[in-house]
Formats: sequence, C-alpha cells, structure tokens
Amino acid sequence: MTRRDAGQAAAIKTDELAVSEDRAAQINELNDCDIAALVSFFKLLDSWDREAKRNAKAM
Repeated sequence: MTRRDAGQAAAIKTDELAVSEDRAAQINELNDCDIAALVSFFKLLDSWDREAKRNAKAM
C-alpha cells in the first residue's frame, strides 16, 4: 500500500474529476420518455409474474 505525503500531486486531477462528475450526472438523468419505457417494462414483468402464479396454481 502506498501513502501520499504532503506536497505530492493529487491522485485524481480536479479538472478530470469535474468532467467525470458531469458525465455521471448526465447519465443519471432520465427524461419522461425513458421513465415511461421503464414503467411499461416493469408493468409487463409484473403481468408475466401474475400469469405465472395463476398457471402454477392451476397445475
């Protein structure tokens, strides 16, 4: 394990960190269309789950 002492350069440059944080913020933002698609997807999964449970009870 290495240890950074006072006066040494930062392990991560602050300008690179700012760009990285900006990209992460952009990736984490979902627009209304993206959210609607996710909601539809999970509703579909839920309906499949309920159908599978009904089929299991019928057997």
